[in-house]
Amino acid sequence: NLTTRYIGYHTHPSGSLKFSNQFNSHTGGPGDAGWVATSNKSLYVGVQIGGNVSIGVCDPGNCPQFGRLGTSPSRVLK
Repeated sequence: NLTTRYIGYHTHPSGSLKFSNQFNSHTGGPGDAGWVATSNKSLYVGVQIGGNVSIGVCDPGNCPQFGRLGTSPSRVLK
């Protein structure tokens, strides 16, 4: 669980550059997108894809909840 006092980040060892929208006990809502909406802070995720690391950002107001399939980042840093 992430506190809403700080900007959050997490990593995935592999997979797609998506934010999870599964139930999150801290926000009581839709996972990563719910945390962003509750905290009004950006959330970062790092994923290893094909030997490279990609970093995506889910920004408040630009991180829609698309259900269990995940949410694409509102911007990609790398």
